[in-house]
Amino acid sequence: MALLTTFGIPAGIYIASIVSLMQWVSTHQVNWFVSLCAGMLGISIYSFHRASISMTLATKSHLQPRHLFAIHHKSVCIALSVIAFFASVVGLVMKDPMLGLLPLVGFASILLYGKPLLKAPFRTIPLLKPLMVGFGISSFGYCLFVFSIPVEIVIAFGLICSADAFLCDVEDIAFDQECGCTTLASKITHANRMFAAMFFYGVTAILLPIEVSIGFLALSIPFIWQRFVNRTYIDVRPVIILLLAWLV
Repeated sequence: MALLTTFGIPAGIYIASIVSLMQWVSTHQVNWFVSLCAGMLGISIYSFHRASISMTLATKSHLQPRHLFAIHHKSVCIALSVIAFFASVVGLVMKDPMLGLLPLVGFASILLYGKPLLKAPFRTIPLLKPLMVGFGISSFGYCLFVFSIPVEIVIAFGLICSADAFLCDVEDIAFDQECGCTTLASKITHANRMFAAMFFYGVTAILLPIEVSIGFLALSIPFIWQRFVNRTYIDVRPVIILLLAWLV
């Protein structure tokens, strides 16, 4: 699983399922080809981001398995990122030539997120980090379907993805701190993390159909126990909700 995570497969599945849910909530239809292109872009951006990791004496003892795989397979990560990037560009341009700009915007965003192009990488700003990831994904879905998705749905999924990104940071608290990156998850207790995340999920219940909002709330119950806050589970959870919503 660590190897799949390194190559961005769960991240690609997460993004594809989120944009599919956004479309399903809006129209009760899903364009699977567009979702596949979105997933390929997610794989490209994540594997590119992972390839930039390096090991130091300070971080060595806190590296996660996916970090170690990325260090040992850096060239594979870069090659996969390039292939997935061009696959997503070709697919999106086939759908609409203007959509071919989205992968470029995505890579500009990940550079601002992870590199000190301005004063500091955006990922080092505790509150901004999860919000940038969350609303970046929902805004991507908004643009992907040519601004046809209602704004309240975009906001709802921005909150869901922000809460998910916030919880994903729990596994990496020690590593992030050694890298000089203080995340919001590291600054508060797990009880407060859960309160914040469940508050975000709860707000979306007002904005989304009950089968979707209840799905996110119900499948978030295991997060009450910190040992169950698992990145892979967070990534595949929207797929489960999409399938349940589709069957209802």
